[in-house]
Amino acid sequence: MGITGLLPLLKSISEEKTLAEYRGETLAVDGYCWLHQVMHRCGVDDFLDPKSERYIDYFLARVDNLVRQGVSPYIVFDGGPLPSKAHTEEARRLTRKKNREKAIKFLSQKNKEQARKHFIRSVDISPYMAHRVILRLRQKNIKYVVAPYEADAQLAYLVKRGLVNGVITEDSDCLIFNCDKVLFKLNYQGAVREIKVQNILKNSEPDLQFFTHDMFIEMCIFSGCDYLANLPRIGLKTSYNLFKKYGSVKKVFQTLRLEGKVNVPESYEDGFARAKLTFKHQRVYDPLEKKLVFLSPPSDELRRQITDWSFLGLDISDAYATAVAIGDIDPITMKCFGTPQSDFPLAQNPFSSVSDKTSTLIVERDKDCQCISSSSLSCETDREESDRGAMSSQSQEASIHTKEADRVLIHPMQKAQEETAFDRMMRAGSQLQKRSLKRKRVEKISKTVSITTLNAKPRFFGLQPLHSSQGPELSILASNQPCNPIPHKIAKAELNTCRMESAIERPEPFQRSNLKFANFRYRNTNETKL
Repeated sequence: MGITGLLPLLKSISEEKTLAEYRGETLAVDGYCWLHQVMHRCGVDDFLDPKSERYIDYFLARVDNLVRQGVSPYIVFDGGPLPSKAHTEEARRLTRKKNREKAIKFLSQKNKEQARKHFIRSVDISPYMAHRVILRLRQKNIKYVVAPYEADAQLAYLVKRGLVNGVITEDSDCLIFNCDKVLFKLNYQGAVREIKVQNILKNSEPDLQFFTHDMFIEMCIFSGCDYLANLPRIGLKTSYNLFKKYGSVKKVFQTLRLEGKVNVPESYEDGFARAKLTFKHQRVYDPLEKKLVFLSPPSDELRRQITDWSFLGLDISDAYATAVAIGDIDPITMKCFGTPQSDFPLAQNPFSSVSDKTSTLIVERDKDCQCISSSSLSCETDREESDRGAMSSQSQEASIHTKEADRVLIHPMQKAQEETAFDRMMRAGSQLQKRSLKRKRVEKISKTVSITTLNAKPRFFGLQPLHSSQGPELSILASNQPCNPIPHKIAKAELNTCRMESAIERPEPFQRSNLKFANFRYRNTNETKL
């Protein structure tokens, strides 16, 4: 995270301190940074247990440590994906995937130490994990906020607004975001290393006294950051030498092109400009005004030159931003935290797959969330009440809540419906069926398709074990309408056809899938031998 090698570069201006020296101050904490750190204290069983709260307990222990030292913590969590960071997130996703595969391999070999090591590296901190922590923070009355996008920019904005006195993080990007006072390397004994932005240009080794803060930002971006990959053979030390010699990024580009040693494509200059604007003007949430704002407002000249600012994050409604900020809505899926999410357990359990001979397919509809808490819309109501003085308070509040609820629920980033677990399972099933045609036909085994009735509306797709010795059964949690004949292969046995009794009518198909059953609700059970 952050600029590689930046903290050792600024060693001469870092000061060793303790938390006791910040008594009475409010310090903002990078929540995702702490979540990554507490994962190092979790065991293999914690990574595979979907109900484990070990990481939450460790996180709250750190919060309690700050409180005991007389420090008021203000926890800041990351929000939705930032377009400028898409390439970085994809690279990290692939790295996590490789580590997860290695962890599963070591676990199958009963090498728990190596498995734990790679499970830690494979963990993707999700909004649902942050939400579980937030529920505990509410109980302790600890201040927190979920950023609309990057926590680093949100931390810088809290400092700028005077809501906090400093920042606790391990991400050196906070220095580029111009956080006045940043605390790194906090340990459990309370020791910490402080770096102040105002002292950066006083750094002696290397000498930065002839740099401006703008040059410092450009030097860091050119060495490679989350928003722009570095050019080949260009690191922080090389970047420092180039900027010290030529003084501006424009002259650096010209020199590299003339020498011809490093290829500098024109698209790289555009990316460099966007990265610099992202560090300066990224969209953040103002907890006082309860609305989305720029970290620092762009100048009028910039606004005339640039018409599309979406690379800084989409300009979402204030009510939606507030719902995200208080932790009521997942900033990635745009749904309320009403039901357990599919991103848990922390790591995929390689031994949790259900046996082919004892499996039940439970089909439920993934119901879209239709709720936003009234507290998340209160800020919008308060502002519009002051603008519409002629309206009565009761009628105005109702109209605004209705209007905002209709508008906020459709987020601009949600361009298409996400593929459900059921769709993925059906696609995998069809591919498996095609491959099976090349194999020798297995001996036909008598099996039963059981349609189980349920009055409750379905909510999710998943696999659960069926306690039966008669082989696999297909259990369909139903809605109102009966079903079509169901051609499908269950587990490893081939089922060519599946005819329902004539008394059953044809249904309306749900979405598009190879299995055209989705809305069923029966009060009786029909069984047909295959």
